[in-house]
Amino acid sequence: MTLLIGVQCTNGVVLGADSSATLATNGADVNDLAHKITLVGDHALIAIGGASAMGLQFEHGARTELESLHVAGELATLAHPELAAKISEQLIPAFLALKIPELAVKAKELPGGEENLASILARCLIATFTNAGPCLLAVNEFGLTDCADKVPYAVEGNGDVAALPFLGYIRQHVWKNQPPDVGAGILAVLWAFRYAGRANPERLSEPYQLGVVERIGERLQARFLSETDLSEPKNLLDDFETNVMGQLLGRVVEEEKAQAPPVPSSERRRRGRRNNDGHHSDKRK
Repeated sequence: MTLLIGVQCTNGVVLGADSSATLATNGADVNDLAHKITLVGDHALIAIGGASAMGLQFEHGARTELESLHVAGELATLAHPELAAKISEQLIPAFLALKIPELAVKAKELPGGEENLASILARCLIATFTNAGPCLLAVNEFGLTDCADKVPYAVEGNGDVAALPFLGYIRQHVWKNQPPDVGAGILAVLWAFRYAGRANPERLSEPYQLGVVERIGERLQARFLSETDLSEPKNLLDDFETNVMGQLLGRVVEEEKAQAPPVPSSERRRRGRRNNDGHHSDKRK
């Protein structure tokens, strides 16, 4: 199973990926660990998952275009749609050569449906900056999407069934339908991985890899997040789940008890006799 998560924030972009890789060996699937996020200089991150050969083609095409635009000084002058169009031009030959739309249709018709897509298709998330600020792009069998057109996050891979609605909940109830800052984005990505991992404990592998692209002063900085960087948001999640969620669950239980219909008096008398009989029986023994 593959799960890639990106969050476009007010001051940067956060990317996350699981580390599970399934390799076919002598007809059997072998689980291994893989590093799915790549730094592109100091100005971009690329996360890939799914079929490795196709993913490498996506990564190569996106990396080539990003590096070329950065060196030419054009990356910071483009709007989101312009960057998306330029990267699409690099990826279109791969789409045509691999017949990706046709493969996607055939895969869905086979037993297993959507699950087949992970073995024959690749997914890709791209994080960088344009003249409009932080930029998150998603590549799948449908082409390239500028995530700012819809919501400030993207989820790719067959682990999206659990993570996508969870991020929708966070957007509505935690972010209040506003884009988060990088700190809140990191917290959301970690939380979504934790939630998806509990839903698929045998198919999503830790450690989860996180990276961020930020503007520090006048310069961009793309980097991986270390365990030290992640210790504080992990502790916040632990405290929230232990204290806040524990209190909420306890309150729900008490409310359910309070709302339960009253036990009829005849039933209370019957229960009382049964308890007394048990008590006398114990005394006789």
